[in-house]
Amino acid sequence: MLAAVEPAVAVERTREAFLRHRAGEWEMPPKLYVDAPPNGDFRAMPARGGGFAILKWVTSYPGNPARGLPVVTGALLVSDDETGELVAILDCAAVTSLRTGAAAAVSALALGRDGAATVGIVGCGVNGSWAARCLAAVGYRDGVCADVDPGAADALASELGWSAGPLAAALACDVIVTVTPGAEPIIDAPDLAAGRHVVVVEYFENEGTSTIRFDYQLIAQP
Repeated sequence: MLAAVEPAVAVERTREAFLRHRAGEWEMPPKLYVDAPPNGDFRAMPARGGGFAILKWVTSYPGNPARGLPVVTGALLVSDDETGELVAILDCAAVTSLRTGAAAAVSALALGRDGAATVGIVGCGVNGSWAARCLAAVGYRDGVCADVDPGAADALASELGWSAGPLAAALACDVIVTVTPGAEPIIDAPDLAAGRHVVVVEYFENEGTSTIRFDYQLIAQP
């Protein structure tokens, strides 16, 4: 799937999905969690629109890398809205990565200030990388990649023709994308300069990471 759908196309389709959902043409009921302590949880995400009904069935098992397994696995079931016929089963990981990256780009295009030209990616794993690719596809040609793993930052920067740098350099860009569900805050008040747009990715309410909770509290202040 990642080879079949270009990032720029994914951005446009994601933007259309947001608009249709806002208009009430498409529906997306709340996500359902099935906990499996102490290892992780399962998540069911239904939606309907455009002649189809879908169900994304996905896991989050943070300890899986130690087992040589991915944190996220699952499938996306696609059914015909008129007949109920199951028409496709898609790899959940590919869909999630591309949609997450595309949503970051839609956010930057819709809410970023006029003239915004640089992107700081904080966290250069799978979803951070796709956010960078989607942003590059819609015109952001200059970016800084920061990661606790210098090799990950170097690889992504080399792919896009951006630069790898420290956290401070990434946080100085016009658009900041954080993909770091860690335990410590990474953004302080001085980092939120006027006109700077922050896209917060990888926040799960039931996990409540302090990194993202801190960001939301800070942004909510007058």
